[in-house]
Amino acid sequence: MTNLNPCQQYNKVQVELAWARYRQGEAQAYDLLYHYYFERLCRFSQKQLNDIHIAKNIAAEVLVKLYQHPAPQSIKRLEQWLYKVAHNLCISHLRKSKTKRSLMSFLKFSFRSKQAYNGVETTLHKLDMEQAYQVLSSKEKAVLRWAAKGYSAAEIAQMNDCAPKTISNQLAIARKKLRAVL
Repeated sequence: MTNLNPCQQYNKVQVELAWARYRQGEAQAYDLLYHYYFERLCRFSQKQLNDIHIAKNIAAEVLVKLYQHPAPQSIKRLEQWLYKVAHNLCISHLRKSKTKRSLMSFLKFSFRSKQAYNGVETTLHKLDMEQAYQVLSSKEKAVLRWAAKGYSAAEIAQMNDCAPKTISNQLAIARKKLRAVL
């Protein structure tokens, strides 16, 4: 096997041959596939996320998934599979970051002292945001989303056709549940 240069340009025929060899169990063929697809997957992910660091992580994760795939012979179209996995990982990242941003925005305005907020913010970065978010009921999640977008309890109450005190109570319950988890 020759030394592979990440900057070397490979043609489609070389990549197809490497893929065929890899599917037959030749692990060294993976190197060529990695070098050929890494930058392409980075560019693809960066277009969706606008963050090169996260895009590189996703590209690497896609290629690790290929390497760890229990049956690469079952993958009919490699390029299509790689881009689909990258797309799914980008969507997953966006969902997680959206939930985290909304919750952080809400919490920033929910805590009375900056010191308390900073302590909670530090803790939140260590926790899985989706897990913390799952302790809330669907009503509390909805009210929390509106509050995170900057709506007051009175405005949320008007949109939901209920009393402002009801919304305030739901927000207080949501804060209490989140504090208990954190």
